[in-house]
Amino acid sequence: MLKTEPDHVLPYLTTEFGAIMAFMRTYVTLQIRRGQELGHIRQGDAEIQAEILLRLLQSFTLTPQGVIQPGNEKNVRNFAEGYLKDFLAP
Repeated sequence: MLKTEPDHVLPYLTTEFGAIMAFMRTYVTLQIRRGQELGHIRQGDAEIQAEILLRLLQSFTLTPQGVIQPGNEKNVRNFAEGYLKDFLAP
């Protein structure tokens, strides 16, 4: 939709993203806290961890071109294993 209807979608991923991020951050924060309680996710401020992940997702959505190539599952897995795992692993 970003390519076919950018005028309709782009504001929700940029200037209006704050409201969407707040909603999504609430859900992701709860999931991170659950993982922390189970010992699967590093202890820390779950809300900040959630926001960092959401901002990464926003960036990948707006600019998918690059070395990581978010459309390539193998590359995303390598990125997650090499960088996000250390960020989230206990």
